Amino acid sequence: MKSRIRNVYPETAVLLFFDNERAAEVSKTLENAGLRVLVPERSEYGKTVGCLTKLSPDTEGKGSTEFPESGELIIFSGLSSKRLDTALEALREDKLSVRFKAVVTQYNVKFTVAELLEHMLDEERKIKK
Repeated sequence: MKSRIRNVYPETAVLLFFDNERAAEVSKTLENAGLRVLVPERSEYGKTVGCLTKLSPDTEGKGSTEFPESGELIIFSGLSSKRLDTALEALREDKLSVRFKAVVTQYNVKFTVAELLEHMLDEERKIKK
């Protein structure tokens, strides 16, 4: 008999910097792919990635709500690499392009949205060189 290890964290996508219409389109696609979709209020963007994805309580207070240049951002949490591929493929099939996509890691779980975006923008600049 094979045993399966069940993920204790729900497969989640957090949508940030989306307008209402785009959030609805992307939410529908990701929900159809089996993910829980969260769209926090802009006032919550100062919280940590862990707090926004419901992995940890907001024990660190609020971070900066000043953001670097940005674009739409999806933060994925609790997905295996295969399930992440499935979610990304669903977005491609529905022709929904999103500038930034991140996966929660032990490294970035304590980042605020501003810190995560700054890190992603740095990586983008390095790639473009």
